[in-house]
Amino acid sequence: MEEFVYLRPVFKSILAASILVMLIVLRQKKELINKFSL
Repeated sequence: MEEFVYLRPVFKSILAASILVMLIVLRQKKELINKFSL
C-alpha cells in the first residue's frame, strides 16, 4: 500500500495538468473561431 500512497499525489498532479491543458486548448479554439468569424 506504500506505493499507492506515493503514487496518489503524482496521479493528482497529472490529472490537474491534463485539465489545465484541456482548458488552454478550449480557450485557443474559441480564439481561433473568433478570428475566423471576424
